[in-house]
Amino acid sequence: MAALLTALPAQARRGESVEDLESRLAELRASGSTRLEQAVLEHRLGRAYVRAGRADDAVRSFRAALEVREAALPADSPEIADTLTGLAVARNAQGHIEESEELFLRALDVRKKSLGKHAPDVGASYANLGALYVQQKRWEEAARYYDEAIEIYEKNEHGGAAMVVALAQRATVYEQLGDLKKADALYERIVEVEAAAAGASSGRVAAAHTTLASRYRERGDVKDAEEHYRKALEMLGSVETPSAPTVAVNLEGMGWAAFQEGRMEDAELHYRRAYSVGESALGRDHPLMIPILEGYARVLEELGRGEQARALSDRAARLRAAKDARTAAPPPVSPPVGGAAP
Repeated sequence: MAALLTALPAQARRGESVEDLESRLAELRASGSTRLEQAVLEHRLGRAYVRAGRADDAVRSFRAALEVREAALPADSPEIADTLTGLAVARNAQGHIEESEELFLRALDVRKKSLGKHAPDVGASYANLGALYVQQKRWEEAARYYDEAIEIYEKNEHGGAAMVVALAQRATVYEQLGDLKKADALYERIVEVEAAAAGASSGRVAAAHTTLASRYRERGDVKDAEEHYRKALEMLGSVETPSAPTVAVNLEGMGWAAFQEGRMEDAELHYRRAYSVGESALGRDHPLMIPILEGYARVLEELGRGEQARALSDRAARLRAAKDARTAAPPPVSPPVGGAAP
């Protein structure tokens, strides 16, 4: 679902609250405005409902906007495609996957007719469908639609978040299909795209390196993982206000890599720094401390410092048990959609 929301068209006005839009729509209706003017606000209200997790209200608003727009506008108007897309996301959130697919396909068709086959919003439509097929584990179809999206973004020199999302999702599909080399090549491209879009000293570039490092780590590729953890730390060192938790994560990765290669003194140094930075930034009981504590304990055990190792291991076990208990707890009961809390 997150990928679908990310791939919505970029003209969202994220500062608008549901309450403000509801009030403005009521005023617009009372003022005798045209239904088409009201449909604009209905559409924006639908988007706000989606962001608020109010799928039923979003569906109602998008359907109201779509009814007016389809009656008043040419069949190939981009505004109709935008509302079809919003309705597809909302219906997906309700679990109506087949209808969501139909709506995304209709939006794609409208955009191709109105904007041309290579417009960025057409790429967004392909990406929406790719995300939908990932959600359904229809990997071959997801691959085809993400390839279309990426090709369009490239033709428009359209980097940024949309390209990064499409590349990351396409890499995920390659992984699911067993082609790890092609997946890695796309993750490398994400680093390049972020660097080109944000500048070489950006934390976004560091985040891309960290993500790529974690992929290599999952596969046991120690050298490549370590290289990208190191690059992430270099990037973070050049950011004016680096994120201390992110520094701790990458230091833990460096410690893991050194441990895997038997470089215990290096591993101890990296874990000691990760421990210090993480505890300072997050506190003693934050869940992100768990891998740091566990890794540091393993290193200390290898170095013959068993008492210190057991203390860290016991603390990690307590934090993990608390985390598991929170995960297992039932979620709080939410009020009915659109209703007041009891």
